[in-house]
Amino acid sequence: MKKYVIPGLIAVYLTLSIFFWGWLLLDIAFDNFTIFRYLDLTLPIENEKLILLKMAFYSMIGGAFGGISFGMMNLQRHTTADGFKLVFLGDYLFRPFGAAILAVVIFALIRGGILTILGADTNIQPSTASTLSSFGIGFLAGFSSAEVIKTFSRLSKNIFGEKDEKNQKKE
Repeated sequence: MKKYVIPGLIAVYLTLSIFFWGWLLLDIAFDNFTIFRYLDLTLPIENEKLILLKMAFYSMIGGAFGGISFGMMNLQRHTTADGFKLVFLGDYLFRPFGAAILAVVIFALIRGGILTILGADTNIQPSTASTLSSFGIGFLAGFSSAEVIKTFSRLSKNIFGEKDEKNQKKE
């Protein structure tokens, strides 16, 4: 029984995280932006900028949902077949936040035209479909964040070049 205390606490944390991110999603969707008012931040007046901000938030929230879903799936696997190891604790606690940040980066790369997915046009006006796709792309980025990071690592080596071993050892 004692071996299930920490996984149980992690399950509660992940469940509460879903409620928090879900509340944030609804808060943004209904244009309340409570978190902005709480932090005393001013929202953009222009409708186009506000919609873009909402899409970035949808992407971020989708990333968090993806990270949480991945964590829940792994928690079930780690507590049944493999046995829970405390070394995974940091991943369970921080993956939703890292996944949210990663999703916003991917959103920015897609909206900026640097990264295209399925030949998408980045010049389309924000609509219900594009806001939902922002959430969906965020979810995929969060759920498969390890693969996304590997892909970004390969891309950055291709774009910025790879240092040779001599220069790397000097630093």
